[in-house]
This record gives sequence, C-alpha cells and structure tokens, in this order.
Amino acid sequence: MFLRTIANPYENGRRTLALMYRPAKGQTFAINAAQLYRNPKLLNAFGAWRGPLIRALDVLAFGFLLLGIVVAVKAAWWLFVPCFAANLAMLTANRKTAGRMARKAARASNENFLYLHQHEAIWLVPEKAAA
Repeated sequence: MFLRTIANPYENGRRTLALMYRPAKGQTFAINAAQLYRNPKLLNAFGAWRGPLIRALDVLAFGFLLLGIVVAVKAAWWLFVPCFAANLAMLTANRKTAGRMARKAARASNENFLYLHQHEAIWLVPEKAAA
C-alpha cells in the first residue's frame, strides 16, 4: 500500500523509499521510488509521457502551496495549513506514482525489468527484510 523505507544495497545500505514488488511466491523486489521520482527520465524508456507527467504533477502540487500563500495573505492565515498538507500529500503520492509506473513496466516485460536493474532502481530484498 504505502512506500516502505528499506536499505538500498546499491547505496551502501542507505535507507530509501521503495515500493515492494512480488512477481512470484518467495521473491520480493524493491523498486526505488525515490530515485525514480528524482530522475523521472528513467521512466521515459517505458513511455515518453511518463517523465513529464511526474513533473506536471509536481507543478500541480506546488500550485497548492502557492494557493495556500495567496489565500493566507488575502483571507485567513490558517488556510495555509490545509494547502500545505495537500502539497505534502501530493508530493508523496507522486513518489508512489513513479514507483507504480516502474512496477507496471517491470510486470510487462523482462526487458523493462532488466532496464530497471541496470539503472539500480530495482533489487531483490532478502526474505527476512521483506516480512
């Protein structure tokens, strides 16, 4: 459901936000949603519109923040709080969307799975860490 914080073996065990992916019983892979969010060009290999979509969703999220500032100045200061919360929620959802796009592509073909693996965006999670 949610992104999990898990150790990334490609970054010397540094914790990162990942989406768990279970293609077969007994195997669990982690998709580095934070990396895909930071570098949405990696998603363009699965469709030219995917990278720009992530950036467009970010613009929308920061639009909520700008709306909160304008409303706080014009109407009431406390209206900034729900707009800020909407901004944070949307940024979190954008990270998860990037991970879901990669998971869908990995399910679609082995070439996509290998592409993600070559770019260190997916890795096998040890059984004890997956539980």
